[in-house]
Amino acid sequence: MPLKPSWEKTALAVSIAGIACLFFAQNYFQAEQLTIGEIEKEKNGTLVETKGRINQLGENEKTLFFELFDGNKIFAIKFNPTTEERKIARENKFVKITGKKELNGKKPEIIIEKISLWEP
Repeated sequence: MPLKPSWEKTALAVSIAGIACLFFAQNYFQAEQLTIGEIEKEKNGTLVETKGRINQLGENEKTLFFELFDGNKIFAIKFNPTTEERKIARENKFVKITGKKELNGKKPEIIIEKISLWEP
């Protein structure tokens, strides 16, 4: 007699399939190119790309954080930065970042996914 799938197994299979779809979809959706003033109006979790000048760079073993300025300012943080990302942030005041807009309390910030060079 064949076993009937239980609801738990079905729910687990659907959940795993959904997570896999989200993982692959993330690579196909492009970040919106916005100014810092526009980012502040976006919903939390929105993938954004912006450019600006680094002010007040700080870092520790596992994070890189700074204020990004383009006429407006926003706090940006990169967890587990690569050696190259640290070098770019230290040596180049102008960067292009891609990340997700989040709220820290009531203040918007960007959780950085990628830092690259920008020459204005």
